[in-house]
This record gives sequence, structure tokens and C-alpha cells, in this order.
Amino acid sequence: RIAHGLPSALALLAAIGVVSYGSMLVLVRCCERTKVYSYRDLWAQVFEERSAWLVDVCIAANAMIACISYCLLIERFLEIAIRGLLPGTFLAAAPPEVKLGIVVVFFIFPLCLKRDLSS
Repeated sequence: RIAHGLPSALALLAAIGVVSYGSMLVLVRCCERTKVYSYRDLWAQVFEERSAWLVDVCIAANAMIACISYCLLIERFLEIAIRGLLPGTFLAAAPPEVKLGIVVVFFIFPLCLKRDLSS
């Protein structure tokens, strides 16, 4: 039953990829033509400087939503791992909020403290 939705899901994923590629290509070409190298500067060049803060808000919202999504994804994988590796322990019975706290304290917070993520 799950396999019936796979072709449409893959088609949707491919369509989203093509649209993302096309929009990024348009942005890059606009940056090259206007000789600016940031989204904010491009917005200011094309529209007006007074509303360039909208770009910063969109970038911050995108980053925040991505961070929350990754936290929830890691918490879900941690929950599955705990149920499989540590059945019957207090962590296996802990509510999702506790597991999400573990993810934040032991995975996200140490990454926030690093100055350089390349190492």
C-alpha cells in the first residue's frame, strides 16, 4: 500500500528540486548582473532599501524552522534507538519533551559552542 504513493512522492520531490534549482539560477544571474552578492543587497537593488529587512526576517525564519525540524527528527531517531537499545529503562518511558531536552543539551548545544564546524 505504501508503494502506491512512491511514484507520486518521487515526482513531487523531483518537481520541487527543479523549481528550487530554477529559482536559485535566477537569483544567481540577478546577482551577477547587478554586481551584488547577498540576498539583502539584491532586494535593495531591485526593490528598495527600506524593505530589505524582509529578507533578513525570511532567512531567520527559514533557519529557525530548519533547526526545529532537525531537533524533532533527531529526537524521533533517539526515541527509536532508546526503545531498541534500552528497553525498560526510564528513558524508554520518558515523555518526548525529556527526549527533546536530551537532544538539545547533548547534541545541539555543543554544536552551538563550536567556533568552527569544519573540524
